[in-house]
Amino acid sequence: MSTACGSGVDMKAVAEVRDAEEGDLEAVSKLLGETWHATYDSLYGAERVADLTRRWHSVATLVRELADPHVILLVACREASIIGTASTQVDPAASKLNRLYVHPSAQGQGTGTALLAAVADRLPRDARITLEVDPQNRRAIGFYERHGFAVTGKTGDCCGCGDRIPALIMTRGKA
Repeated sequence: MSTACGSGVDMKAVAEVRDAEEGDLEAVSKLLGETWHATYDSLYGAERVADLTRRWHSVATLVRELADPHVILLVACREASIIGTASTQVDPAASKLNRLYVHPSAQGQGTGTALLAAVADRLPRDARITLEVDPQNRRAIGFYERHGFAVTGKTGDCCGCGDRIPALIMTRGKA
């Protein structure tokens, strides 16, 4: 059961962003599975997406992430439901945005922008942030470009997980 997200604010217009808590992780895992299927089934097939989300976004994986003092794990909530999440590995040289996903039903309403701003607020001013994004995910690439990221490279193994998923490397902030 997830922790209550409401704060008395009209959440129909605004998503509340806060630190994730252990009680949120089942809902975060479910959100990631649904969002990944909606985004990547047409690229990788539903079976492969199910395998990736089972390994990458399991509650056990999220518990380890939440316990890591070098990870910022956030959730975005609206009307007591978790509608988005972001995870960042904090590093003085270049923090890495490991994940930023908004449920398909809530995309295009400012939740991704709110999550990205909350991540940036936790890092030093003008901190360098990198991320990896599928080169076929034009919507995500456009989102990151609108928020000051630029393509700075590419990899044949997104996240270094051995799954051989190609990704563009995007960077924002000082070098």
